[in-house]
Amino acid sequence: MVTISVIIPAYNEEANIKELLDTVQMRAIGNHEYIVSVSGTDATASIARRAGARVIQGGLRPVALNVGASVATGEVLYFLHADTLPPQDWDELIIEAYIRGAQSGSFRLKFDSSHILLVYFAWFTRFSWSVARFGDQSLFVSKAIFQEIGGFDKNLQIMEDNEIVRRLKKVSTFVVIPKEVITSARKYHKHGLYRLQFAYIVITVLYYCRVPQDKILVIYQKQLSH
Repeated sequence: MVTISVIIPAYNEEANIKELLDTVQMRAIGNHEYIVSVSGTDATASIARRAGARVIQGGLRPVALNVGASVATGEVLYFLHADTLPPQDWDELIIEAYIRGAQSGSFRLKFDSSHILLVYFAWFTRFSWSVARFGDQSLFVSKAIFQEIGGFDKNLQIMEDNEIVRRLKKVSTFVVIPKEVITSARKYHKHGLYRLQFAYIVITVLYYCRVPQDKILVIYQKQLSH
């Protein structure tokens, strides 16, 4: 039987982590390993332990994800953001894709908002374009392949989820499973839909133009502070 380790990076997610862990376990068919890689100062760690997860100390997101993967025992790793809920029977969907030969992949995306622009943005995640792949869509990958490529690039402060997908596509079969994860639109509510989406477009263009990470991060933070 294919085993899955679910790895969740969590920075001050005490308000969301219990709902996520309860939901992801309830929507699974099998029993799996749940690892929460925590950073921050709130009660995320204690809440996650009570919800049945293994808790480890994380750091910046690429480091948190890699640390989680390093202690995982599953044949397949499933990286899931703390504000994203997987579809019903998510584990069966991943295992079916894996058995058919997909060594990596993600789900389509849907926001927990009916705003027409967010519906429009999410629609593009049905395509396997690398430019449309981000961490909110979650990511599954064979542990062997993950180790082969060296995991997430720990030197990246931003775009680490997009970057690893580009490398995975070079060495594995990548699929987009035609079911949706539901992710929170909280960042759009906080910063404004147009401002945040424009910031995402700017940093994506800068990243593909190979602008240094520290400069991209400064520009991103300035965009959100206006």
